[in-house]
Amino acid sequence: MRSLLLTSLCLLVYNVAQSQNTSRSFVIKLKNLEGETFIAEQQGLTQKHLSLSNGKYSGIINGPGYYTLANHSEVLNIYAEPGTNLTITKNTKNGVVSYNFAGNGSAENKFLARLNKAQQRYLPVNGDILTDKVNMIVPADFIKRLDQYKAISMQMLSGHDFSPGFIDLEKAYIDCKAHSYALQYFEDYGVNAEKKKIYLAKLTSGDPSLNTPEGKQAALDSVYTKELTFNDRKLIARRIYQGFDLNNEVLFKCSPLYSNFVIEEVSYLASTGGNTKISYARRRIDFIVQLIANPYIKQTLLNKYMRDL
Repeated sequence: MRSLLLTSLCLLVYNVAQSQNTSRSFVIKLKNLEGETFIAEQQGLTQKHLSLSNGKYSGIINGPGYYTLANHSEVLNIYAEPGTNLTITKNTKNGVVSYNFAGNGSAENKFLARLNKAQQRYLPVNGDILTDKVNMIVPADFIKRLDQYKAISMQMLSGHDFSPGFIDLEKAYIDCKAHSYALQYFEDYGVNAEKKKIYLAKLTSGDPSLNTPEGKQAALDSVYTKELTFNDRKLIARRIYQGFDLNNEVLFKCSPLYSNFVIEEVSYLASTGGNTKISYARRRIDFIVQLIANPYIKQTLLNKYMRDL
C-alpha cells in the first residue's frame, strides 16, 4: 500500500557518545527558550529525549551531527560537533519567530538557516517532508526543481570556511534528501490534500467504512486523483536509488532520514530482485551482505533482521 506520510523521516538528531575525553565535549545554551524546549538524541536507530537544565545542555559527542530542538509545533534543526559552544537566542516580533546564533558553531548554523530559505524556493518542505503542494507537480517540473534544489545547495555550501566535518556531512545530507524527496514524490504523486484530510480523519476516528480491506483500499484510492505513467515511474525510480551511498556511517548514526532510506533501499531490492527460490527475509540478508561494506551499518542491519529468518 502506498504511504501517505513518511513521518519516520521527519526528525534530524545526533549520537552522543559516553566518554570522559573533555576535548570532545559540546555545550548548547538557550535564551528565551528555558523550560520549554527539549533535545532529541539519536543513538543508531534508537531515540530518547534529554531534558535541558536551566536552558543549557552539555555532553560528550564523538563526531559531527545534527540535533533537533522542538517545542510543540516549533522545530529548530541545528548542527553540533566536538568543541561546539553555541548560544541560541529566540526572538519574537509581531508574531514572527527568529533565532540568533553566537559562539563556536554559529557560522554553520547561520548557514543552515540561509540554506533552508533558499531551498524552499525550489521544493516546499516541512522539516524533511515534501508538502502536499508537490503532489500535483508534473514529473518533468519536479525533476527540474529537484536538480535546482541540489545544485543551489551544493553551490551555497562551497567557498566557506566551515569545519571539514560540517562540509562533508552536509554534502552527504543534501544528496540524501534529494533521493528521499524523489521517493516521497513517487509515493504521494496525485494525492489530493483535501481528500487526504478526510481519509486521515476517518482513520483517526475509527470510521466503520474502513473495517474491511476493500473499504480501506477504496478510501485510499479515492485520495490518489492522478497516477504516474509507466515511463514517469521509471524516471523517478532512477532518481530514488541510482547513485545513493549506502555506506556513510556518520550520517547513518545521526540521521534517521538516511538510516531509514538505507533500510528502504535494501527492502526494495529484496522485494524486486535476488534469488526468488529463497524467502524475502533471506534475500534481504543477502543484499545487506553484498551491498553494505561499512562494518557498523552492516552489523546494525544484520542484528535487526537476522531474527526474521
